[in-house]
Amino acid sequence: IVISVLREQKIIKETVEFFSKLKYPKLHFLIVTTEKEFEKKDKITTINILNKIKNKYPKLMVIHLPNKDGLKSDQMNYAIENFNKIFPKLNPNNTFFAFYDADSRPNKDILNIFNKVYKINKNANVFQQSANYLANFYDFDNKNFFEKYFLKAQALKQTRFCLAYEVPRILRTYDYSSGKNKSLFNKSVYAPTIGHGLFVRVSYLKKVKFPSKYTPEDMFWGFIVLSTNEPIVFIPSLDNSETPDSIKKVFFQLASWFKGPALVLRYKKYAKEHYKQFDSTRANFMSFFALCDSGTWLMTSFIV
Repeated sequence: IVISVLREQKIIKETVEFFSKLKYPKLHFLIVTTEKEFEKKDKITTINILNKIKNKYPKLMVIHLPNKDGLKSDQMNYAIENFNKIFPKLNPNNTFFAFYDADSRPNKDILNIFNKVYKINKNANVFQQSANYLANFYDFDNKNFFEKYFLKAQALKQTRFCLAYEVPRILRTYDYSSGKNKSLFNKSVYAPTIGHGLFVRVSYLKKVKFPSKYTPEDMFWGFIVLSTNEPIVFIPSLDNSETPDSIKKVFFQLASWFKGPALVLRYKKYAKEHYKQFDSTRANFMSFFALCDSGTWLMTSFIV
């Protein structure tokens, strides 16, 4: 389990407690902090809290990205780059990183669910769990009337987006229950990866790292994966995640999610330049669908 954190003082104890209770043979739990944590000069940081509690949890390890300019993608890459140093006895071909966020609360049996899917798809490198975004839905009841219903509407819209868009798109590209690819038309839809609930073989991550100093890193990375004909296998379980707790944060998130598919031509150029397995036909189809999606996302946001 790999979790990149930044200013998660409010929930980091709960996060560590939750993931430490997951049971699975040879399970390791890694948290990646960053030097960026100190920019706001908080009296108590996420790092302070982790240093106090980490000895209570034998499975937990903490590493620190010594870079103030790094983003989540750089924290994820730091864990990948230091894999051999952190886990000298593990084989990257037989090890998966399961990426989650600090507010993620997947099914407590998620690792066994993943294992069942993996047994059917042993040659696959990338597995994706989707999410519902209702974990803090009722926490908005203490807001004023407008903010309460705006934030609840956003949580419902975000969950609807995952169920009506993300899950069907992933299922269209690859049949996880039989371990078979689907037709070119089905494979050509843009099915982005999500940065939480993402299970990836470490040896594959060493070859295809996340775009450095870029956000949203998961959409960019997902395009690279699909444009090189690497299947994304669906994990039939939903991660329970939170939505932003203020209107300002909602609009920052919406801007980021619009930016993701809107910059798809940049993704295509990058993938073409860096990966020999690049499939231009599939990439062109995906680019078209992604640009349509960016407009649709703005329209549905306005309607809500």
